[in-house]
Amino acid sequence: MDIWKSADSANIVIFSKDRAAQLDLFLRSMKRFFPDWHKYRDIHVLYTYSNEAFGAGYVRTITTHPEFHYAFENKGKFKADTLNLLLKERNFTMFFVDDNIFKNHFSLRSEEVKEFIIREDIACVSLRLCPRINFCYTMNVPMKVPTFTDSRRFIWKWKDAFPGDWSYPMSLDGHLFKTDEILPLLTLLEYSNPNTLEGNLANSPFNIPYMICFDDAKIFNVPANKVQNVNGNRHGNMTAWDINERFIKGGRLSLDKVLNNPLSINNTSCHQDVPLEWE
Repeated sequence: MDIWKSADSANIVIFSKDRAAQLDLFLRSMKRFFPDWHKYRDIHVLYTYSNEAFGAGYVRTITTHPEFHYAFENKGKFKADTLNLLLKERNFTMFFVDDNIFKNHFSLRSEEVKEFIIREDIACVSLRLCPRINFCYTMNVPMKVPTFTDSRRFIWKWKDAFPGDWSYPMSLDGHLFKTDEILPLLTLLEYSNPNTLEGNLANSPFNIPYMICFDDAKIFNVPANKVQNVNGNRHGNMTAWDINERFIKGGRLSLDKVLNNPLSINNTSCHQDVPLEWE
């Protein structure tokens, strides 16, 4: 098998709702830190919005980043719309959400991805975990970093890990899956939005024992706000409405200010409540 040819075949889908400005921020970070992004000519953004003001925000983002493929979510058809974006012949599938941000360089031709390709006992590659992550923001609890089983790579048994992100393989925040393993679950399960999708994946995880991550996180999540009523996720105090209003008037969130914040550089949680500042 040509390992690196295999790594060039991936489905990449970004979910977004009412956060065009944060999506713009994420896409800029992807272009900076994922230099091979242009190889995946049909990176998909599946988006929706609550009203025309939020829709105007997406007009600006789409105009700014025309290189990506944008699919508007049909009402009540989230599952079908998601599946329509996934090609079963592509070896890998990876999801992101619009409040993710790339912070370090990433390549699907990394040694960690190669390890994932050749081993059948690794469930996913996590772009958001690294040995420094010791706090679970969503649960608001400290976490113990697991014992790694390989002296060369950061590989661990996720079922034996401390409750929280280290024992959570089915995240939609930058986990790389093998398509022939994730697609049957995506087809079988019922879900109507990204939150119910991730929740049902978490309730039906792979029976594959290990996960792998990098020596430093490639992405993190900035939970500045909440745009759904499915669950009570913790979040910051910048409303999606206020951000969008400034965005459609010409403002733009600063990528450099986020990346240069010490909380981002040395994040200890997959979700880091870093202030979003404007250019």
